[in-house]
Amino acid sequence: MTLWRGASRARKKFPVGLHQELPVYKASYDLLLAIFGLTGQFKREYKYTVGEKLKQEALDLLTLIYRANSRMTTVRYIPAAKKLGQLVTLYIAWLFLIAVFRHRM
Repeated sequence: MTLWRGASRARKKFPVGLHQELPVYKASYDLLLAIFGLTGQFKREYKYTVGEKLKQEALDLLTLIYRANSRMTTVRYIPAAKKLGQLVTLYIAWLFLIAVFRHRM
């Protein structure tokens, strides 16, 4: 039973696919796995501060991509996801700049 009468028409007009099939979701998921793998190599002083923040931002990015794909109002989630993606990129660049890793790359 549909709560909203136009829901079936809206689904035909705006097909919602599986979020796991989206290239942006796949890339973000791979990035998240890489972040979880690399944070183990962080120096102790950064592992639980910047490392945890970076993990949380990457998880939030995946959540926003999922929400954008699962709702008809995707437009409001896209700018937030873009900002989070830029923030994650900034954190990663900053971490390489200050050489947070224990060993040389």
